[in-house]
Amino acid sequence: MNRWQPIALVVLLFWVAAALQVKAVQSLTIFGARPDFLLVVAVSVSVLHRPGTAAGMGGIAGFLQGVISGANLAHYVVSRAVAAFAVGHVSKLELDVRSGYVGLMAVGATIIAQVLLMIFAPQPEFWSFIQATILTALYNGVLAIPVYALLRRAFRKHMDSAL
Repeated sequence: MNRWQPIALVVLLFWVAAALQVKAVQSLTIFGARPDFLLVVAVSVSVLHRPGTAAGMGGIAGFLQGVISGANLAHYVVSRAVAAFAVGHVSKLELDVRSGYVGLMAVGATIIAQVLLMIFAPQPEFWSFIQATILTALYNGVLAIPVYALLRRAFRKHMDSAL
């Protein structure tokens, strides 16, 4: 496996996540919870990397999310980069990370990212935003499990050295 394949997989996953975020998010909304495919990819990749690389993955996810929504990019970039940076510290702990644990990390990262987003860009309906954040966090946790399993299986040895 050459060293560009992990990078190509990450680029492909972000591209697919962005396309799903644009086209499929409305039809996949459940009780007000909208999946954040870009954050799911960022968290899944971040678990396999050092905190600096993880923050970069979160920054990419935030940049793409800001471009898609047409909002101020800084709010999304900073909130996603900080959340992914926190997830990136898992690799420093040298734990045997399992897919279910990554689901919990995605829940936590989504809550961190959305709380930071709420601080940077206050929402007019606070309680409905909090409710949607919790439901979205659970949704993202479920989605992160198969994405992480794919990444870990495909690039177990090559992921950290390539990025």
